[in-house]
Amino acid sequence: MADLNDDSAPKRPIYLVIALVTLWLSGMTAAAEGFAAIEIVRNPFSSAFSSLRGDAVSNVLSRAFVEGVISVAKRALPVGIAQVILGALLVAISSKALFARRASPWFALQVIAANVAVLIVGYALYQPVRGRVIDAIAESGLEQRPEAISAADFDKLVRLKHWWTFRFRLGLQLAVLGMGALAVTRRSARQVLTHAEPSPSQEG
Repeated sequence: MADLNDDSAPKRPIYLVIALVTLWLSGMTAAAEGFAAIEIVRNPFSSAFSSLRGDAVSNVLSRAFVEGVISVAKRALPVGIAQVILGALLVAISSKALFARRASPWFALQVIAANVAVLIVGYALYQPVRGRVIDAIAESGLEQRPEAISAADFDKLVRLKHWWTFRFRLGLQLAVLGMGALAVTRRSARQVLTHAEPSPSQEG
């Protein structure tokens, strides 16, 4: 009879909990973005109509995003499907690791790598979408131009700022996935995720 108790289970490091929560959020974000792209491609008129709610800034951005996705529909649809599937997988793995304390680190690493690949491919394919959004912002006059800056220079600054905003967002998403991959493959994390729970016969 094995003398097993709660103390025999490896302690879950705090960095692993943080990594799993951020991976869960990344998966939810990817799945939501993929679902939105699919809905726009499937029913663009309904998507365009529902986007025109809220303040002026939201309306401008939403309309430009919808029009941009429609313009690249043949590329947006497969990317959206991949985002939904892989994002859902990331959510499932993170949830299992958080609540059941069991998951395959290597399978999690493969799912994270697949999400990274889709994120990079999607960023490249969505270049026209970002262009439409930035054009809409620059031409809308929503940002007030200081008197000391000429209209042409201000237009360049606005466009540059938003291009870097998109790049920063991509970098942040890649950093989250990268840190998640590093976290689940550390030795202490592997010990937690692959720890076998005692069976009833062992506990008796």
